[in-house]
Amino acid sequence: MNTFDYLTPETLEQAWALFQNTDAVFLAGGTDYMPLHKKGLKTASQVIGLHKIPYLKKIENRPNGLFIGAMLSLADLIKSPLVNAAYPALCGAARFVASPQIRNMGTIGGNILQDRRCMYFNQSADWRQSIDPCFKTNGKVCHQAPRSPTCRAIYHSDLAPVLLALGVQVECFEPKGLYQKTLSELIREHIDCNGRMQKTKTLLTGFIVPALPANTRLKFVKQSARASLDFAIMNAALCYKPENAGQTVDNLKLIVGAVGPEPIELTDTENFIREQPSSLVSLKETIIEKALAEINVKSALIRDTGVSVKAGKKAFGAVGRLIEEWYAENIA
Repeated sequence: MNTFDYLTPETLEQAWALFQNTDAVFLAGGTDYMPLHKKGLKTASQVIGLHKIPYLKKIENRPNGLFIGAMLSLADLIKSPLVNAAYPALCGAARFVASPQIRNMGTIGGNILQDRRCMYFNQSADWRQSIDPCFKTNGKVCHQAPRSPTCRAIYHSDLAPVLLALGVQVECFEPKGLYQKTLSELIREHIDCNGRMQKTKTLLTGFIVPALPANTRLKFVKQSARASLDFAIMNAALCYKPENAGQTVDNLKLIVGAVGPEPIELTDTENFIREQPSSLVSLKETIIEKALAEINVKSALIRDTGVSVKAGKKAFGAVGRLIEEWYAENIA
């Protein structure tokens, strides 16, 4: 295994200064990065551990929502009274991540900025010697889709669909101070860099989850081979804010993950629901069909170890269950 210097700054300013080394990376819980390093897929000479910076582990109410520090462990997120009271589905999604041991170490920020996975990439150095380098290893091809101009590895975050459905903003640090941008913008930047063997040039400090109306409904579903232990074959979140007890739709977000390089929003399905506020009761099956058709069009599945593309498409049915649950609680 390649050796590296392990650095542990105690302030955001110190961390950012160390990060300016072109061969330095940030380390959150290490559950994603360290296995990749052992396989020779990550070779940074300096690894910057962020666990000694107190600010990154905060949970606090702010005027614009609940702030959750990027270094908060998934286990602590699940146990937080503040998060459980306001966003129980977010805690539910965190419970589906891997095993208790990984949730004890893994962080909310690390889950969002995790490496995308591919059966041609997540292999030992010896195994990869038999194939040409791919985009993720500084090559010029995607072995999953040789005609694709970009990497098609899958983004498996279980928390991303929920946070995107909630309309979360992220907070980041730079020498001029803290600043905010949308979570979708951060994920797009990360996906692009991650597919070109470049590091995301961001020090993520936390997430600002907006306050929700009391009658908001937030649902999450995950389809995988073994409940929480495995990476998702598909996951999805639905956030619904009714105006009047389910009779009209004020705001609806339906986000699907683990079916391509980045999460997808089912905007056509959302718009169809918004356009039919008075007749939703009779349109459940139509909405499910539209959602499944939209996933088929927008997804970009690839082969994975133990999961074929055909099996991946069968998992799309979980979105139907999500819509069924939403109907049972809000429409029917």
